[in-house]
Amino acid sequence: MANTVTLPWEIVEEILALLPSKSIHRFRQVSRSWSSFLVSLEFHRFRTKSRPPETNLPKILERSIVNDGYVIESLDYLGGGEDHVRACFPTDKDVCFVGSCNGLVCVAVCHVSRVVELVVWNPFTGTYRKLQEIDDFGYRMRRFGNGFGFGYDSVADDYKVLVTTKRVWNEPKVKIFSLRTGIVKEVEATGPGNCLRLIRHEHKVGLFLNGALHWLVWIGCVKPKIIASDLAKEKF
Repeated sequence: MANTVTLPWEIVEEILALLPSKSIHRFRQVSRSWSSFLVSLEFHRFRTKSRPPETNLPKILERSIVNDGYVIESLDYLGGGEDHVRACFPTDKDVCFVGSCNGLVCVAVCHVSRVVELVVWNPFTGTYRKLQEIDDFGYRMRRFGNGFGFGYDSVADDYKVLVTTKRVWNEPKVKIFSLRTGIVKEVEATGPGNCLRLIRHEHKVGLFLNGALHWLVWIGCVKPKIIASDLAKEKF
């Protein structure tokens, strides 16, 4: 009888990182430990860095209505739309994109004009995580009355969602949700002029670049300004 050969786990990781999405879904059935590993953020980051540049094709995200519910689909930009991934959180409510980073996508689930859920979705594995109850943010979020942003804090190795809003008659509030700790905390809302109000009123979605979220706003209707928030320092 031939001897069983056991590969070092480091080599197994490298092999798995090069496999297509459909194969990864099949290997999740091997065991619970494999399933947990293959949907982990650690493996997601390792796979993104390990794959050849030509395989990391840009994606088009689109929402569609199926059986009276909204679903989100991921399509290869250069793949002719043949290999697509459908989100496994169909909802009868509308959705809008908050941002994307390292292949993860954050969306807001809306009912009429109110945001009822924030969800971080991994199109590669089809898994998602609902952030804690919106009421825990301490206010009701509005689809067209908030500024949003989603990015990665490399110092804390954490993905964060930033929301700017305000209660009636109060100054703008800035709160950050940590995907790693599951904690929502309020941070200092500073910035030139009324930039935070502009981010909120214009329903601005921040662009993540070099560790910070960026918003283009108009101050005084004169010329545009770029407002940035460092996710590691959690300051504007």
